[in-house]
Amino acid sequence: MAANDINTNIDVQASSTPDVSMITYNEVLALIYRTLIERPEGHEIQPEEHQVMATAILNYARTLQVLGSSIFQGFATTNKVPQVTGDQQVAYISVCSNGTTTTFNNFRDQNGNPLVVTCGTYVVKVVVLLWNTSYWEKQELAFNFEDLLSKVIDGGNAQGVKTSENA
Repeated sequence: MAANDINTNIDVQASSTPDVSMITYNEVLALIYRTLIERPEGHEIQPEEHQVMATAILNYARTLQVLGSSIFQGFATTNKVPQVTGDQQVAYISVCSNGTTTTFNNFRDQNGNPLVVTCGTYVVKVVVLLWNTSYWEKQELAFNFEDLLSKVIDGGNAQGVKTSENA
């Protein structure tokens, strides 16, 4: 691939290091071209430029490693039969809604009991079910909508930003 086939307009100035945590292949290639090949004649590679390029390469390699060994297997339901293999951790996600209790019958904790998630009124939870190679664990991220609703609704009158002239 020639240098003119890729976008080389990536900021590699030492004073403002770009965010390279989710850098793409083409962006890494552009940094390599700008740092090593397209620099002005007689311009030595500066340590800051080399550091940005090397960090981008490492972050791209780490992104590939993480994506290649992803533990996410799918979405859990009450009767989902999870797939676990050997000593590899795996994860499923689920959502539990307002005022419900959800029992994941085939996801068993260290005591052999199914994992249970309870959501209160005006609460929604995102749940991650993680196989730790011995038993299932859960992590819950709760969103409470009661405070939000009390701020939006005031005595039956909707408050907030109008969405049209007649609102």
